[in-house]
Amino acid sequence: TPDMVANLLKQASNAEKLADEKIGDVDTYHYKVTLNADALLGAIADLAKSTGGSADMDATQMAEAQKLLKDAVMEVELWAGKQDLLLRQNKVHFNLNLKDVPDMPGATALIDFLLTNTASKINEPVTITAPK
Repeated sequence: TPDMVANLLKQASNAEKLADEKIGDVDTYHYKVTLNADALLGAIADLAKSTGGSADMDATQMAEAQKLLKDAVMEVELWAGKQDLLLRQNKVHFNLNLKDVPDMPGATALIDFLLTNTASKINEPVTITAPK
């Protein structure tokens, strides 16, 4: 449920208010949420157990997952319009530097993912002319 996801994020994140910015021609509030990989893993495991969606993760599996994600960076930035609170921009950054991948001695993987989405001219009239 949305409440379960909200609780999961509250347990595994730290939010901070950054300086307000203008996105396009809209004044926005700017927030940055940093997810804690360790806390996120625990919260997901607890959620899965409470909903019957997964078998329990044993201590060895949890320790291995925590080891893999110990240097992970997971951040989300949000810009919401001051007048309407509509999401005007979001930026998602995941950086995973995986070392000693299980069952693959010496294997490493560097995954750096950055996605930015900007919305503008929300609810403005649109004119569509049909082709002839």
